[in-house]
Amino acid sequence: MSGSSFRQHFRLSRPTAQRLVELLGTCPEIPVPREGGRPTVEIEKQLLITLWFLGNPECIRSVSDRFDVTRSTVLRVTTRICRALLNNIAPYFIQWPSGDRLLQAIEGFNEHNGLPRCIGAIDGTHIPIKAPPNHHEHYINRKAFHSIQLQVVCDTDMVFTDVYCGWPGAAHDVRVLRNSPLFHDAEARTDDIFPGQTYIIGDAAYPLRTSRPQQRRFTHRLSSKRMVIERSIGLLKARF
Repeated sequence: MSGSSFRQHFRLSRPTAQRLVELLGTCPEIPVPREGGRPTVEIEKQLLITLWFLGNPECIRSVSDRFDVTRSTVLRVTTRICRALLNNIAPYFIQWPSGDRLLQAIEGFNEHNGLPRCIGAIDGTHIPIKAPPNHHEHYINRKAFHSIQLQVVCDTDMVFTDVYCGWPGAAHDVRVLRNSPLFHDAEARTDDIFPGQTYIIGDAAYPLRTSRPQQRRFTHRLSSKRMVIERSIGLLKARF
């Protein structure tokens, strides 16, 4: 399979997938093959099954036929890989800016957007889901489909620096923000999260922490400056 075909099928380049295989090999969620025991599915195959399942609109039976594994194996390895990615690998790549990365973020927003001391842009998006069996009405968003909410922050390079997901689609963006680890960390450790009066920008759904008239006018002028987060979300959804 060519590199372009691999990316089209699995949504990642072959080198990126291979790097993930290496990282997954050190994760405690991935079982170590035991001598004399039942053969385990290779880590690379587990990752490819997961990527295919997440990136293609196929039922579990079709995925099991495609990779010559049982349907229970598809569910088991997909859950295992997702947990390993979330618990071990996501924190390795998704990090709040500090040190040199903080300076690069400040420089990026100042150079490209004319925003001094800005270190990120925040926004939320809806991930469509099937209607849950219980309290499904809580998941109906303002566009009238069932979803869970994804809140993300990115820098000017469209690198995600914070991700928070799981609230029902009917919840307001402000409620999601106020219950996020980022908000609680910022409340408890303001100087660590936003050193030197740095800040992040968002649309009108996100409130100012203060309400001076100058800041309200400043926020009104940000609409054209926060497009980077919308582009980042667009690229993410286009890939998966």
